[in-house]
Amino acid sequence: MKLAIVEWEDIVGVTHQPLPRHDANLKEWQLVKQTIGYVIEFAEYLVVVTDYDVTHQGSGYCHNDYTMIPRGVVRSVHDLYMTEEHGDRPLYDLDEGQARD
Repeated sequence: MKLAIVEWEDIVGVTHQPLPRHDANLKEWQLVKQTIGYVIEFAEYLVVVTDYDVTHQGSGYCHNDYTMIPRGVVRSVHDLYMTEEHGDRPLYDLDEGQARD
């Protein structure tokens, strides 16, 4: 399990305002979020937990406070423990869903 920062695109919803014109710059409406936590799964969803109890490993109840991010909206996943060997390369290959060595 790696402590990581995940950058992802969230859904945007606006009430009581007209839609922007079709030729408007929609990047202005884009909502990009960053979540920091332990990556416990990266399949259809990337699951990040922010509360990890190391005293109960193996009990099945060692974490809570989690965020499930659909794989298709993940922009990057970076390990927060950088080493010379790995530098600042992404923690996961988003195209293949594989953890880096």
